[in-house]
Amino acid sequence: MMQNGCPAGWRWAGSFRAGRVRMTRRGSTVDPAVVLGEGLLRLLRLLDDIGCLLVLEDLHWADGDTLALVEYLAGAAAGWPVLIAASVRDEQPLSGALGRLVRLDDVTTLRLPRLDAAEVAVLAEQCNDGAPLPDKVRRFLIDRSEGLPFLVEELLAGVRGADRPWSAAASAVPVPPTLAGLVARRLAGLAPGQRRVVDAAAVLGRDLDRVVLAGVVGLAESVVIDALHAAVEAQLLVEAGGELRWRHALTRDAVLAMVFSPQRAVLARNAAAECRRRGGPDDDVHAAELLAAAGEALPAAEIFLRLARMELAAGSLRSADDFLARAAATRALRPAVAIERVHLLTLRGEPATALEVGSDILDEVRGDDHAELCLRLAQAALAASRWVVAERYLERAGRPGDPRSLVLAADAAFGAGDLDRATGLAAAAADRAAGLAAAPGGDVVERRKRTEAWCAALTVLGRCVMRRDPAAARDAFARAAPITAEHGLRPLRVTALMGVGTIELYGHLISPALRETRELALDTGMLAVVISIDLAEVDRISASRGRRPPSRWRGATPNRQDGCGCTSHRRWPTCSWRQVVRRRGISSAWSGYSRWRWPAHTRRRRSWAARGRYVPCRT
Repeated sequence: MMQNGCPAGWRWAGSFRAGRVRMTRRGSTVDPAVVLGEGLLRLLRLLDDIGCLLVLEDLHWADGDTLALVEYLAGAAAGWPVLIAASVRDEQPLSGALGRLVRLDDVTTLRLPRLDAAEVAVLAEQCNDGAPLPDKVRRFLIDRSEGLPFLVEELLAGVRGADRPWSAAASAVPVPPTLAGLVARRLAGLAPGQRRVVDAAAVLGRDLDRVVLAGVVGLAESVVIDALHAAVEAQLLVEAGGELRWRHALTRDAVLAMVFSPQRAVLARNAAAECRRRGGPDDDVHAAELLAAAGEALPAAEIFLRLARMELAAGSLRSADDFLARAAATRALRPAVAIERVHLLTLRGEPATALEVGSDILDEVRGDDHAELCLRLAQAALAASRWVVAERYLERAGRPGDPRSLVLAADAAFGAGDLDRATGLAAAAADRAAGLAAAPGGDVVERRKRTEAWCAALTVLGRCVMRRDPAAARDAFARAAPITAEHGLRPLRVTALMGVGTIELYGHLISPALRETRELALDTGMLAVVISIDLAEVDRISASRGRRPPSRWRGATPNRQDGCGCTSHRRWPTCSWRQVVRRRGISSAWSGYSRWRWPAHTRRRRSWAARGRYVPCRT
């Protein structure tokens, strides 16, 4: 069957090819596909005892003659030991010879879905000569290939061919050369106006809104629609679920890499303006990202900073952290970003880190930013129970008449044990802040600061008068709670509800306000408050089951009131409350929460409740 290393009859293929040429030139009516097809079948007949697999890839790129030959073979090879396996892309409806081919009775069509994560990992290892891949490389291939085998191979080739140590961050931008060449050929088939729209779409990203694109390129909406249709025909975009999207994220990256840098900056500025004009839920974020990509650091930082402040006021600490990180990446507005970072760290229960971050940049800040940073650092010092440091920052701020300064000064005096001074400062702060909050004028940010100072003053005042007049303290907390809800001040609302719930526990076994506080604190990310409430709940359950207090605390009985109004006991444990918290398996996160602490003169005191549990004295 073999002659000179080839199957016998292989030489006939040349005769049939020559005959095809002769018949074509002489104007014969015989279809050349039939001639060549019969020649192939005669060749395959020689393999009757063995069987044959004929593999044809990428038929969507084949010319008409090749498709006619495959169509002929699909029908003529029936009953022969021949299997013809052909691959074709199906993004567009199949027509012509391909459309007829898939409808033949002897043709089985298998539609292959994209690879899942496990299949991508298996393919990548096979392409890596069977050697296992590091987790970060495997994760990179899964995320970036989107299940396309071609891109798995190309991306892995780029990783293996990297000159320096590979990292996902460094490989997030480059596009495989083969894909870049394919995209370039598809772009070359577009008209100049259509190419301009596609370039703008690449700058815009995943949001392919035709109205926004029309504003970006300054063309009529109908022209933009025609250009997008041409991009779909060129297999750059696909239509899915009534929306347009890029065929692949790397397709968009390849187009974007071919846009001239100055043109890219102009398109990004126009796109940011159109997004902000549209005013959708995520349009501000998208606009800031576009401006940052265009090198417009200052306007991008302003948007990110404004969004971070909104999230901080709403208590969404994780979102605020993300926006502050993006603002810091622009390297603009460093003092303002540092101020909000200090505030975020304080709310998150990391006052030591907040003090470190703020003190590093304090000498570089001037004017109102300097005063604002000092006030934020004072707040962080209070959360860390560093009363003297807090008062030092308040003096450096130089704003003695500012209600926020009065509130923080009252908080410092309360922590240091000077209740009379703390009460006076808190009352003065509440009166002054209430007057400023009711006064007209000022922008939205200024009015929000006034309201925040007013609510903070009410909560500090409530803590100061709690031992002398619990009813007045509850009124102060209850007054602050609806104001914080109205203005979206979630951290302060947690503080106000915490005060209401604490006073409710003085006369009741449970407190609905504390349960609401826990849910709100958990949603806000204030885990120190959640831990403290859970501790109180554990104590309540233990008391309701009749459990006795720890052996070191047995014998401590409430027998008198001391000068500060706290219940005194005959025998005290030598450990502090923070040590008790640690021994229960919980870090001292309570101390990171600036709104609840014990004054110095009562820090080691405990109040023995009638139900047999120890709770911290909140005077």
